[in-house]
Amino acid sequence: MTTLRVPRPRHRHGCSPAPRRGTRRSRQLHGHEFYTADLASPFLLDLPRIGTFTLPGANGVGRPNYLTSEQALQVAEAAASGATATTFRDQHAVRLPIEERKRRAALLLESLAHLSGGAKQALHYGDRVPSLIVLVPFKGGVNPLAHVIDGDEETGLRVRGDVLRKELAAWEGEWEAPVRIGWRPGFRDDLREDFEKECAEELAEQTVVIDHSRAVLRGLAAEMRSTALDAWFEDPAR
Repeated sequence: MTTLRVPRPRHRHGCSPAPRRGTRRSRQLHGHEFYTADLASPFLLDLPRIGTFTLPGANGVGRPNYLTSEQALQVAEAAASGATATTFRDQHAVRLPIEERKRRAALLLESLAHLSGGAKQALHYGDRVPSLIVLVPFKGGVNPLAHVIDGDEETGLRVRGDVLRKELAAWEGEWEAPVRIGWRPGFRDDLREDFEKECAEELAEQTVVIDHSRAVLRGLAAEMRSTALDAWFEDPAR
């Protein structure tokens, strides 16, 4: 779950009438202002599927990748040597080596840690690294963070530590500690203080950890590039 602070230019265009002869009037040809908005969006990384190309069967099953067997092998061979045929979620598939699959996942996280840009980069250039990001390793496609970050008409953004604690308890055994929270200094310090009070026990036990968003993203990417999280790239045994 991420929350981005996104500056958006609000343009005002106008041209004043030409001044009469003998008078002096100022002209305003262009002006713009800035405002910010909190945008929250959930996302899911299906790590076992990264670098795994499913093949269509005789009955059409396996079409998510839209590859024939020959095309999948060509893609795999072009991307990395050592690709192998396998069965993935009851479908025939071609899979890249785990080192390449880990590299692709890590590269995505590293890219989020380097987001920058703007409509007119020379004038509006700035970083777009998420101000708030919450990451939790989960065995399935359930999103336990759906109600952790939400909004209120009166107070705006809410980060609910009480909801996080209850969701983690309800899904015990389906997720892996720690919950990694990237929270940039200066972004809603009032909410952060309330959150840290609510989750003081989890923070002390490091079930939940908080750091700068950039540090969290780059740190998790580094772990993925090592062998520490190799199990995440295989479907869990049930």
